[in-house]
Amino acid sequence: MVQSISRTPEIQKLTEIKPAQPRKVVSQKDTLAISSEAKAALQRKKEIQLAWEAINAAPDIREDKVSLVRERLNNGLYNQPNIIEACAEKIMESMGL
Repeated sequence: MVQSISRTPEIQKLTEIKPAQPRKVVSQKDTLAISSEAKAALQRKKEIQLAWEAINAAPDIREDKVSLVRERLNNGLYNQPNIIEACAEKIMESMGL
């Protein structure tokens, strides 16, 4: 037999309304742990970066060395057979000959 909805006792029961429980606020901060390996890697990266900055800041041509060689050439220091031969060998070696 089909009962009318309005007369179903289970639906008509009133349940006691309970007040909401206040939430507990947990004040926990996020933490971050960096391993010693990561710290060492960061330090190495900084050192490498400083080295590259020093390399990039250095001139391509070292004028002090160039002026010293010019002076020695003008004074005839390099006009000796053994020095000329050693220079020629180094030039050929650098060219793969």
